[in-house]
Amino acid sequence: MGGAQMALRFRGYLSRTYAGKMAPMVRLLGLSNGLAIHLRVQFGTLSHIITPLFMASAMPLVFWTSHAEMVLLLRLNAAVAIAGWIHDCHVAILAGYRNVMMDACMSKYLSPYFSIAWFRSFILPASLGGKVTGFTATGSISNNLHERSASRRAPLAARIRHALVDGGMWMHVLIIASLMGAALFRCYQIFSPAWRQQHEGDNMKPVITQAMWIELLQTVAWPSKPLFPTILACLTPLHYALFPPDVPDRNKLMGKPGKNGARYPRPETRKDRTIKGLRFEYAQLQNLIVLYAAVLFIWSWRI
Repeated sequence: MGGAQMALRFRGYLSRTYAGKMAPMVRLLGLSNGLAIHLRVQFGTLSHIITPLFMASAMPLVFWTSHAEMVLLLRLNAAVAIAGWIHDCHVAILAGYRNVMMDACMSKYLSPYFSIAWFRSFILPASLGGKVTGFTATGSISNNLHERSASRRAPLAARIRHALVDGGMWMHVLIIASLMGAALFRCYQIFSPAWRQQHEGDNMKPVITQAMWIELLQTVAWPSKPLFPTILACLTPLHYALFPPDVPDRNKLMGKPGKNGARYPRPETRKDRTIKGLRFEYAQLQNLIVLYAAVLFIWSWRI
């Protein structure tokens, strides 16, 4: 929201009064970034609404004119997905694997919150709930659940209720339910005898045919479409409510007061920590999407 507000404050970086001393390329970059900030979030939220409607209506997610073109598109799409994952792994050498992967995750499950804040800040008047979004310090937000304290943590039912009602997780539940419902409904249509009779006629076979898999791929499971990533991303708030991290007490993390009276983190607490063991989070589960793209890439040579 800060970037969106700054873009409007600087009049899209087109006004000489606000950006006259900036180089032309800098002003052009500011204009493009300002527009992207305003539009990117809304497109992300619209994707949550439109995708299940497309799948349930049997609207193709991708179009081709021949079987050879379909194979080429599938190979290119799967290759791009794999190359993107390799690029993320390269960036993760410096930034950390989980940090890089969770960036895409947060852009998906936080988009409804961003859209609500955007409408309240730029569209709705104060009489209808409009409010300029400002910075709120984390320490000023009252919370008696103590999710990160193993000894003081509230019961599971209280944490789930807080996430659903107060935290807005009901939106993620609705998104997941609509996506899964639309995907299952489309799968039921494709594998039903009526679909076979319509597309295969008297040559209807009692087994699952390649045409059925291609139809499923075109309307539900195309590798670059947001079905699987969105479901995994929207599970993040639920995962946090069920399995919150255990963080030591602040006093255990801080050293003794120095000469100036200030306390600083202990040297051992400043080191990077490696979380061992199997974790069912987006950063790990999205590797299954990459594996799925690799399987489709190999399968494309056999269809």
